[in-house]
Amino acid sequence: MKLRRMLMLVFCVVQTAFVPSLLGQATMVAIRTNGPTSSYLNLVYLSEGYTSGQLPQFLVDVTNTMNKLLTIPPWNAYSNYFNVFAISVASAQSGSDHYTPTTNLVNTYFNSTFDSYGTQRLLTIPPNDRDGNYNDGYGKVDALLQQLLPEYDVAGLIVNDTTYGGSGGTYLLASVNASSGEIANHEIGHTFAKLGDEYSTAYPGYPDVEEPNTTTNSTRGVKWNAWILPATLVPTPDVSSNYTVDGLFEGAHYHTTGWYRPKHDCKMRTLGVPYCEICAQELVLSIYSAIRPIQSFSPASTNFFIGTQGNAAFTIAILKPATNNLTVQWFTNGVAAGPATGTNFTINAAQLAGGGTNEIKVVVHDPTGYVRTDPAGKLWQTNIWKQIVVTAPTITSPKLSGTNFMLSVSTQAGLNYVLEFKNSLNDASWTPLQTNNGSGGLISMTNAGLAGPSRFYHIRVQ
Repeated sequence: MKLRRMLMLVFCVVQTAFVPSLLGQATMVAIRTNGPTSSYLNLVYLSEGYTSGQLPQFLVDVTNTMNKLLTIPPWNAYSNYFNVFAISVASAQSGSDHYTPTTNLVNTYFNSTFDSYGTQRLLTIPPNDRDGNYNDGYGKVDALLQQLLPEYDVAGLIVNDTTYGGSGGTYLLASVNASSGEIANHEIGHTFAKLGDEYSTAYPGYPDVEEPNTTTNSTRGVKWNAWILPATLVPTPDVSSNYTVDGLFEGAHYHTTGWYRPKHDCKMRTLGVPYCEICAQELVLSIYSAIRPIQSFSPASTNFFIGTQGNAAFTIAILKPATNNLTVQWFTNGVAAGPATGTNFTINAAQLAGGGTNEIKVVVHDPTGYVRTDPAGKLWQTNIWKQIVVTAPTITSPKLSGTNFMLSVSTQAGLNYVLEFKNSLNDASWTPLQTNNGSGGLISMTNAGLAGPSRFYHIRVQ
């Protein structure tokens, strides 16, 4: 069965501040938690058409919907990137509005309706052709999300009506029909990755705007050409021998001719079949538009100093996909640091250029087979540290005054310089005598006031 996507019509409405009467009664629970909402993808479902006594069933429906999504490719490969939440808010009555075959209107929280824009299966909330008031639908969703989960990435409504239907747009909607899981999986393609419908049934007036998986280009230079084998004809005959290949199949975007899709069949055309390679690629790229694999790094400052004899240790924490690993490579001044492919990296100042600025860089990449075209580099993330290496202090000729002397050294701001002594070259350790902070100019240090045997002195940079 096929489901048409909601028409994205423009309504001229006045959006006023809205505080729904039941806002304080809405509750949110976590269905799946992998990490902080600030760093992970947050998928949230809201209840529509569930009475207060039916809200426990809503949590079951959310769990089932989540499981049907995160266990299929490519979502299963990144299931550990997602948190899933359920926002429960009661409706006065159960179900959703219907206008065919007979009119049956019910009092629900988001005022959802089937039969939108003349299509029985098109399930929407206001503003729509039945109710143009933003505050009756989208306004309530926006208010709840702002209050309970402002860091959401994808939001949808599960509508407690067994009639087949749904829609995709800013928010996805899916009924609790037996095919509801597949409806939701189709609609999230629209909402999350801006995929288009690949239906060839005419829909007069549908906006002629290309999506990642639809095009009017009938040449081999089509945007998904990286997936088309040289031996595949373009346009591609829609015959059984071509059902498994990627190509250019005529019929898409509610046009029988003149519009093309990437494959004979796809979840964006028919429920119950997998996403095609081009749609799966776009879903993965959309995941990496919303999440970055480097979760944290140390040192937190990307500009700092180390002494000429010091070491510097760098660490990153990365979020790995559920089914494949990320690659990590460290670079020193633009040169790959050999086998440095882990999350920890240590370097000695002697390995860096003295007296100037050095760059330490780490590059993390997802080499997933789901993506062949990544012009924006979404599967790559780089972190760079600019590191100042301190050269040995320049010591001027000592100024002698009896048994006393004074040394002058060139300094760099932010470093400490310590005058130390020991009585014999064979002594294992030095004793601090004076400390001075560098300011970028000359400082002077002296042994004035000390009495006793001859000593050895040096200046150490902390």
